Amino acid sequence: MLKYFFAFILFIHGLIHFTGFAKAYNYVNITQLTKYISKPAGVLWLITALLFIVAVLLFLLKKESWPYIAVIAAFISQILFIIVWKDAKFGSIANVIVTFSKDVKSHLLKTSNIQTDLLTEADIQSLPFPVQK
Repeated sequence: MLKYFFAFILFIHGLIHFTGFAKAYNYVNITQLTKYISKPAGVLWLITALLFIVAVLLFLLKKESWPYIAVIAAFISQILFIIVWKDAKFGSIANVIVTFSKDVKSHLLKTSNIQTDLLTEADIQSLPFPVQK
């Protein structure tokens, strides 16, 4: 279930990037984005949206390359958010989630043989009781 929630958040984050593209090319009047977005920056917004959507598809198909695509998308996304910080600062939260999940997955793969998709009761038995809860 958490896997699908993560994919949903990533997908929505990608869709939100289409707004920057739409604003740059005047397809719609988006009043929430008050800063000017140039056409080249609009193309970056579009590329970032597509990268996030590709990352979601690769994640759901359990391809090992999804974290790389997601981190590239998050990096470009963060640059775009810094440019229009006043309007898009909350998108940084999604970027942090993407990079954090990649780091956790790679750490788990290096330090143990457990599956990264599922934690079982046996996996947390050695942890202190409050952490187990």
